[in-house]
Amino acid sequence: MKAPKYPYYFIGLSMICLLACVLMGLTGAFQYVFPALFKSLLSFEKIRPMHTLLATSWILLAAIGGIYFYLHQEGLPIKAVRWRPWLHFELFVGCGLTAAGLYIAGIFGGREYMEFVYPLSAPILLGWLLFAYNYFTAVAQWTKPWPVYFWMWATGVVFFIFTFSESFLWLFPYFRNHIVRDITVQWKANGALVGSWNMLIYGTSIYVMNKIKPDSKSVRGTLPFALFFVGLTNLMFGWAHHTYIVPAAPWVRHVSYLISMTEWLLLARVIFTWKKSLLPETKLLHLMTYKLLYSANVWVFINLAIALLISIPAINYYTHGTQITVAHAMGTTIGINTPLLLASLFLILGQKLKTTQLALSKWGFLIFHGSLGLFFLGLLLAGLIRSRWMNSATGEMFQEMHQASLPGFLMTLVSGLGITTGLALMLWPLWREVIVRIKR
Repeated sequence: MKAPKYPYYFIGLSMICLLACVLMGLTGAFQYVFPALFKSLLSFEKIRPMHTLLATSWILLAAIGGIYFYLHQEGLPIKAVRWRPWLHFELFVGCGLTAAGLYIAGIFGGREYMEFVYPLSAPILLGWLLFAYNYFTAVAQWTKPWPVYFWMWATGVVFFIFTFSESFLWLFPYFRNHIVRDITVQWKANGALVGSWNMLIYGTSIYVMNKIKPDSKSVRGTLPFALFFVGLTNLMFGWAHHTYIVPAAPWVRHVSYLISMTEWLLLARVIFTWKKSLLPETKLLHLMTYKLLYSANVWVFINLAIALLISIPAINYYTHGTQITVAHAMGTTIGINTPLLLASLFLILGQKLKTTQLALSKWGFLIFHGSLGLFFLGLLLAGLIRSRWMNSATGEMFQEMHQASLPGFLMTLVSGLGITTGLALMLWPLWREVIVRIKR
């Protein structure tokens, strides 16, 4: 069945957002080393929300484009009214461009992470309601019991709508005028939003693995459904171990932390079990998809080790507010989510790559992961120096601490160049394939 063109628009734009995101991060890294660089045109307070906006757009566009494509592959097209996915895409683009334009103009909404002005939330929410309608009317055509990825996608869509709406409760005085209530709801909503798009990514990854090696246990067995239910629990309650500044009983944080770590362990187990079942010829046939899924598994364990350490209260006291927390967040976003989504893009677009294009992608993979390791170490080094400064009674000036951190910042700068190069080498053949399929 010939696929419609709208999934390729979502996917093509997602790749542009990914490259723009790392370029924005690279600009920020340059400003850490050369503070005056681009300061009048694009200062750091504008770069940060732009970087967050582009990173979020990459994740959501790649996941949504993949889901639209896979629904069609499964014989579940959105056939009655085809303008709906196009309107969904146009709303996404319109809101993204408006938010970016306002950031550049220095106009912010004043909230953390979702820093756009609140009226933009209305068209964003409308886009998600359209996506929900498209998704549920498509899967309603499925007559057999749902595989786990359908449940994950459905949960991700529904909870994104719910928690996105929840994140704007601060508009009501009952929440806005009570600081503890406001911070609690804000962190709860932001944490659950991440859990929602994790559901979209996990469902996509399981679909990809099952497409390469069909196995009913991988989509209907105990292990994938355990990942689903733990992921759902983490989506609803995992945020609690991030809110150290909000009063709460310690056991609440400990339980939510345990759930969060268990989710990663189950994800690693799902990928490891799938990897063990593959024949050598199957790995070769889907080489880039296989490599990317396996590399995400490696980063799961690296991040798990860091998360275990920084969640110990005695250690968290020294690391909170430093680049060590950033390393944990970046390791998750770049090391786990990005390879999982790239694996999906290579399954969709990378099946007919020429030998030279595949070689380019393999070099990109090596440069990307080598650079990410250096990036991770640079952030840890800068974080340790900042932690020593924050907890020292020597009276060291901020500028002195910043100078001492320069080796760490230089490592992130050099590795940022490597990450950008590696991603560009992997994305270039996929981007050409998107253009070819749109022109057909």
